[in-house]
Amino acid sequence: DTDLPTGAWYTGPLTTVLDQSNYAMTTTADQFAGITLTTPFNYDPAKSLVVEITQCGYTGTGFGVRNTTTSGVKRHAGPLTAAPCPHVWGNSSAIITHTGLDIAPPLNGPDYLFYKFENNPAPLSVLNCAIPGVGTSPASMTGLTLTSGGQFDSCITGTGVTGAGIVTGWNNNLGASSWTISMWIDCNTTTFGYLFGDGGGSFRCFNNGAAGTGAITLRGTGITNVDVPAVNAGPVVIHFVYDSAAANIKVYKNGVLSSTVPQTPLNLTAGTGFKVGGYTTVAGFTGKMDEFRLYRRALDSTEIQATWNQDIPCGTLVSVPNANNQVPKEYVLQQNYPNPFNPTTNITFALPKSGVVVLKVYDVLGKEVASLVNSFTNAGTHIVPFDASALSSGVYIYKITTGEFTDSKKMVLIK
Repeated sequence: DTDLPTGAWYTGPLTTVLDQSNYAMTTTADQFAGITLTTPFNYDPAKSLVVEITQCGYTGTGFGVRNTTTSGVKRHAGPLTAAPCPHVWGNSSAIITHTGLDIAPPLNGPDYLFYKFENNPAPLSVLNCAIPGVGTSPASMTGLTLTSGGQFDSCITGTGVTGAGIVTGWNNNLGASSWTISMWIDCNTTTFGYLFGDGGGSFRCFNNGAAGTGAITLRGTGITNVDVPAVNAGPVVIHFVYDSAAANIKVYKNGVLSSTVPQTPLNLTAGTGFKVGGYTTVAGFTGKMDEFRLYRRALDSTEIQATWNQDIPCGTLVSVPNANNQVPKEYVLQQNYPNPFNPTTNITFALPKSGVVVLKVYDVLGKEVASLVNSFTNAGTHIVPFDASALSSGVYIYKITTGEFTDSKKMVLIK
């Protein structure tokens, strides 16, 4: 909150949030350039934010900014003196850029299905990281294998096995609501196979075959075919976004809008069993798949651009909309649900005002076994998951501390 005079440097502490060699950015003139932090920073909007972006080894082709004056924004072009990298704050041998910042709020993860194919409890089962999530977690997997080489880490690999797929334990009941389905795929093949689907209403997505070589198609009863060409040239992230208000399905490839297909308003209610990596009892896909995400809402272009190549953590804390957008009137720590549980459960808490929240889990001897939240959190109602796959059966205690409020409750893990 210090108003820096002209020619003065901020001399307080700084937190390094990105320090990486050969960092590649795709930018457009006069537009924001997205930077994914390697160390997330819990920004408190009630305080000032001081940022330095520097670059070592500048050769004339690096990042630069022409306009360094904007009303209401504190900026200062500091001295460029001989000092080796890593940079010394306020005295760098590098280009110091002074530019506007667009602070993005914490990302809400998928709320229906979210398969990262990481930290799975067994070779033939995968965790659903969505909050609150639908179906079964862990979900069983048939005819697919967990391998390396995914978008961020491990992934599933298919070889066209009949009946292959992840049995989600959920029947497609999206109804007339908006929805978004996204996935990372690497399917450099001409072999026909299904990527996901539900036999009820023949809702399915497949590649090659009737879709055309190197293409994929989304189709189903009452759905005008949504065709996506040229997806076999290498890894690609595909988003299908159904907007019930606009009655269309938009397709994004690597965060960029590719096509818009008008639809008669959809009503998907006949689900009999949704599978990922396959469809009913026919041939599953051939290739690799990672980061399968299903939201019961239409993501907008800004969210897609921010998340298509973002490694969203498993069980990202979700803010729950309150009636009439009202802020809770008091602090509340709810009983976890389900309880007893095996091995995952959800913990809900409400904040009447923003602040730093610490939520931890302890065993009955008082030993800390998990730290679930330790960050600045906005006022509202929030859900955070707890995965106890690595713990033994027994009674555990979860405790929340924030400002003037603290509370704790017991939960029971039964394996």
